[in-house]
Amino acid sequence: MAGSWYEIKHKKNKADNKRGVTFTKLAQAITMAVKQGGGDPTMNAALELVLRKAKAANMTNDIIERAIKKGKGESLGESELVELLYEGYAPLGIPMLVVALTDNPNRTVAHVRHIFSKYGGKYAESGSVSFQFQRKGIFQIRLTDDLESSELALMDAGVEDYVFLEPSLVEAVCPPTELGRVNTALKEAGLSVEEAKLGYVPLQSTVIESEEDMQTLANFIDMMEDNDDIQQIYSTISMKS
Repeated sequence: MAGSWYEIKHKKNKADNKRGVTFTKLAQAITMAVKQGGGDPTMNAALELVLRKAKAANMTNDIIERAIKKGKGESLGESELVELLYEGYAPLGIPMLVVALTDNPNRTVAHVRHIFSKYGGKYAESGSVSFQFQRKGIFQIRLTDDLESSELALMDAGVEDYVFLEPSLVEAVCPPTELGRVNTALKEAGLSVEEAKLGYVPLQSTVIESEEDMQTLANFIDMMEDNDDIQQIYSTISMKS
């Protein structure tokens, strides 16, 4: 697993201070999690985690139930929510994937194209960037005080590889088809799963040498994320250690 393959390091835990934007993105994530894995959170790791986030953000039960019904196809008169993957190169030529959940693809692609062209990136055709990434199940896992035993538990649960984000927090990957099983195994081992999702891991990392370049990239991502439809951004970015 090459370098720091998750989102830009200092932006990973960025808090969105716009309550409406937060709720919209969480509701979309709930709907898509239900569409992909069903409406039972005990059998759907991605749904369980996004429901936990929604409740932590004080999202009302009515909003949560509407999002679940939409994912099940039980909401009449509402446009279908689809997941779309956009590809391109951020400033400095950094390969980037943008995952959106939208009920209006024309609106969303216009936003994505605009940001790439206006802020020094380049929008790319499907398949021209994604070959540089692998689809994986991605976890953030809080280890116990017994780090050695925790690391052994990770591997026993089916984790393929992991990196430390903090002294007791790791980001780990597994085959995409094993997300639910590995999630259950991690919990049975007594580890705290703080995030579980399907995402993309770069095959190689691009080391960013300067804080100035990192700020340029962070500003670009800020602009891209200033849209309710944008859910996840993946890149090859890695800060120089």
